[in-house]
Amino acid sequence: MSFQNSQPDVDEVREVLKEFLSKYKYLYEIRLQKLVYEAELYTLANYDARLTTAEFKPYIYGTFSETVRKALNSMDVEKEVVTRDGEKTKKYLSYGVSGGNLSDLKKDIISSVHTRTKRTSTSELASDSKDSWLYQNQEFGEPMNFYEYWKSELKRVETEERDRYDPNAPELSEYDIDDERKSDLHPIDKQNDTERAASV
Repeated sequence: MSFQNSQPDVDEVREVLKEFLSKYKYLYEIRLQKLVYEAELYTLANYDARLTTAEFKPYIYGTFSETVRKALNSMDVEKEVVTRDGEKTKKYLSYGVSGGNLSDLKKDIISSVHTRTKRTSTSELASDSKDSWLYQNQEFGEPMNFYEYWKSELKRVETEERDRYDPNAPELSEYDIDDERKSDLHPIDKQNDTERAASV
């Protein structure tokens, strides 16, 4: 059985990556992976919704998303191949990147996540991702179920008590949007998460 919008939107993720990249001189994939994941947890904690439809899995260096990798590979930005820790990797440069084609709300959410993480090392972000409920409660290499996390952990506590709750998070009332749809944030989708988990 298939469900509408069951495939992650790579184009949207690419715009999120551009928005993050515009706040730095350059970034490596590992940090971009962790920033998008952190933004997902932040959006869930503060809006009961998802920022993107990217899939994530528990991997050796923390959370990993093939959706993010595909978006990175299709980004039209300057890149340099460099050697880090004895391995070749790509450095994504922000020259000419003015941000992503996103709603004001999404841009402000990313700005908030940037403010909260800009002094956090990449290794700390990786460690934080491994400590997250989604990483701890999903088998290695299998898609994370954001709906189950929301239902099991977030829904049962007051918003102010949630991990990653931000009292300064952008207020939906400040945007010209339909509050029920939360603009272009994505509803927590039980069907899609269940379908992805079952397809592994």
